[in-house]
Amino acid sequence: MTDSDNDSPIIWILYPLRGAALGVLVVFALLATLGLAAGLLGVWLLLVLTIAISGYAFALLDAVAEGRRNAPEMTADVLSPWNERRSLWLVFVMASGIGIFQALTRITPPTFVEPIGFALLAMLPAVIATLGLESATPARVLNPIAVARAAWGMGGFYVVCLLALVVAGLLFAALGQSALMRPVSLFLQLYAWLMVFTVVGGTLYRRRHRLGTITMDSPEQRTERRLAAQRADLDRVLDEAYRLARTGRLDTAYSEIRRKFARDSETDKSGRLFDALSQWEDKRLALRIGREWISVLITERRSGAALDVTARCLEWDPTFRPARAAETIRLVNEARDRGQIAIADALLADFEIIYPDDPALSIARNLRGS
Repeated sequence: MTDSDNDSPIIWILYPLRGAALGVLVVFALLATLGLAAGLLGVWLLLVLTIAISGYAFALLDAVAEGRRNAPEMTADVLSPWNERRSLWLVFVMASGIGIFQALTRITPPTFVEPIGFALLAMLPAVIATLGLESATPARVLNPIAVARAAWGMGGFYVVCLLALVVAGLLFAALGQSALMRPVSLFLQLYAWLMVFTVVGGTLYRRRHRLGTITMDSPEQRTERRLAAQRADLDRVLDEAYRLARTGRLDTAYSEIRRKFARDSETDKSGRLFDALSQWEDKRLALRIGREWISVLITERRSGAALDVTARCLEWDPTFRPARAAETIRLVNEARDRGQIAIADALLADFEIIYPDDPALSIARNLRGS
């Protein structure tokens, strides 16, 4: 999954229509149609469906918040309210909010009640987010400070959550009087409800560093897995190179390293090799890789880093020199700019011998005389 796979509100909005979630929507819309047509006997079916779809809503929230590409399947754990209790806590909070609103309508003028009602409704995404962040308890989801902290942590994306809630509300209001076939109407209403949860889940994913969301797949986790695989690969190559070097086959060890990483497009691969080989008692392979890395660093205009590598190589072998005369001139200038005159003088001492007939000889003589 790339960053854009789970960082876009469009992806969050369409997530309930992907894979297994789409199948759940179709099945639940059909079952809800049967429940409504069954009269009193269908009440129990509708109750079970309400609990199940609420549990699945939190399963979708978790999937998006964790960075999972695919929507989860409908499992027994999701269906059971004893395993997925967050849906019960959400119903409890919503019922409490409705009760508070109705009580206020009896004792407060309508002018003041309506803003309070909108404020309570606007808190719903934060309540859902609070339930999605950690194990839910009545004390946690009814704690205004915890809910406000979740809303604050969601930042500007809270507006996206509110817009999703508004869209869902408009769909519910429009479809309640719609002439569409009942299964289609129920499908869209169920989708609207799930969409609120996936948008909240996407916000938790996007704000994971601030909210402390636990993810299964994120850019930093993918980077860590890639680096771990590279470290393991590097260790295997170095183990083989070390075995060859110990038996005196230094050229074979070097060839094995270069063959393994010949197609590697990462310019810092030589840096990781250099750091690893520098731990060996025999520095000859480190010097060869160091010479290659210096060339890469200078090509990338990282002369300071190249000079640091050169300094380490000179400590191990005072006769060490870069691969090209132009690189040496660059390093001499860098060393002088940084006040490391001893390194500059060492690199210029035998320039004519190391790089005979090179066009940079005149530059080296001028630098030596300056």
